[in-house]
Amino acid sequence: MLFTVKADSDREAKIKAEKFVDSLCTAVLLSTNIAVSVDSIDIVGVREIHELKSERMKTIKIHGIVKIKDEVSVGLGLSETHIRNIVKIAVKIENFNELISRFFRWYRWALLEEDPIDRFIKLWIAFEIWATYKGYKSGKMGEKAKMVNALVKECGFSEEEAGGKDGIYSMRSALFHSGSYDKVLNKLPQLEKCLATIVSKVKQTI
Repeated sequence: MLFTVKADSDREAKIKAEKFVDSLCTAVLLSTNIAVSVDSIDIVGVREIHELKSERMKTIKIHGIVKIKDEVSVGLGLSETHIRNIVKIAVKIENFNELISRFFRWYRWALLEEDPIDRFIKLWIAFEIWATYKGYKSGKMGEKAKMVNALVKECGFSEEEAGGKDGIYSMRSALFHSGSYDKVLNKLPQLEKCLATIVSKVKQTI
């Protein structure tokens, strides 16, 4: 896949390209429910010389062409119209709050993760970012109380399911602080469902 970005240097072109590719991957997810990733990009400079008659001078505009090495369209069976719609969504996503973009990045990584424990960790990071974006992590309450409140309101958990002795927050703490993961797998489906619900709500706003 090829596209252009306007930039004054290769470094600036790569930064802009990486941001757009990130948005593009999220757009694919929102449009197809399929998580994709891009391993690397190539920058190729193209010089276009335009005559500015009013100033009697020539300017050179540098465009960075970015090639996605991984052919993400393989196996998706997307029509040209569908691809154009995905690109339109990607352009909208570029204007999202940075926390939303970061949330989707971690959510995509979680979906692509084969190891269930690592998937739980990545999903939880995504949820924490979402909680920050929604304002749950502000205020004077303790960290646990803030996250339990977020779990109850965003995921529909009961107080016990969220913050009880065997609740998801307790399992998260055991995993993050002591590496104990025996019971985390039982909570993974709940966390997956919660994040999928959040993504569905975001999708409705696009």
